[in-house]
Amino acid sequence: MAVSVLSVKVLQNPAPYTAAMSFEIEYEASQNLNSDLVWRLVYVGSADSDRYDQELENVEVGPVTQGNFKFVLEANPPNPALIPSDDIVGVTVVLLTCSYRGNEFIRPQP
Repeated sequence: MAVSVLSVKVLQNPAPYTAAMSFEIEYEASQNLNSDLVWRLVYVGSADSDRYDQELENVEVGPVTQGNFKFVLEANPPNPALIPSDDIVGVTVVLLTCSYRGNEFIRPQP
């Protein structure tokens, strides 16, 4: 694998729901890459449908050269008006993904 995620730390935890989110991401590249990595942070607004998902941040990181790297991904909080009223309180997910050349390679599995 050309890129390995070494750690993801949630900064400012705990925080109010209305606060911006910050994650410190550390990764290792085993080789130079020709294109940027695309990191996405998605708030899942409902377990019943992805139409309520909110992309909170989408950032390209590069150029990627061989070595270890660390950066902070910051995002605004989700918009509560876009979340179904039955799902506004309860269990939710903030999903961090990473893609290279349109191919997603980091995504937690259920």
